[in-house]
Amino acid sequence: MQNSTEQLAQWLETCRNRPVHIVKKEQDDVDEVRLTLENAVFARSERSDPDDYVASSALRLHGDGTVTSDGGDVPLPNGVFEIPLDGHWHSQADGQSLRITTDRASYIITPQAPQSQQLVH
Repeated sequence: MQNSTEQLAQWLETCRNRPVHIVKKEQDDVDEVRLTLENAVFARSERSDPDDYVASSALRLHGDGTVTSDGGDVPLPNGVFEIPLDGHWHSQADGQSLRITTDRASYIITPQAPQSQQLVH
């Protein structure tokens, strides 16, 4: 998959209304998010941010979810997980997952079986 937002949107559309597991790796830090993907939006900001706090281009994944941290699971802030797409980035999809690599971090998005279909041992 090339760096096409259209191709990313098509892949993410197949995950709509399904639970997804996101692993973000940035340097030595690993974050995990689980959310039910309601919508994926590509956003562009026209405002310049000299401190790079706000990405000029980003993929925003909307849905109810949780962030796993050392203190346990906490709700996903504002129901949005943002992947900044500033600078160089690359994406690769296979039948099981989508990998997005940016200058700052890598993300792996994996669709999960809905809760009712998961087996309990």
